[in-house]
Amino acid sequence: MAVPEREHYLELASGYGVELLFEAFVDRVYADDGRLTPRTLQDHHTPRLRPLHPKPYN
Repeated sequence: MAVPEREHYLELASGYGVELLFEAFVDRVYADDGRLTPRTLQDHHTPRLRPLHPKPYN
């Protein structure tokens, strides 16, 4: 699980006494909000590795 509002989920897991692990997939495309793009979209997967949040090159 990799989400922008991770603190909420960490608190929820802590309330149940469990450790929450976060993961990301380097071969998948992420939306602007940090979530995985749906597999129903044509470009949900990329064979090339690219940064999650690309920075412009100057």
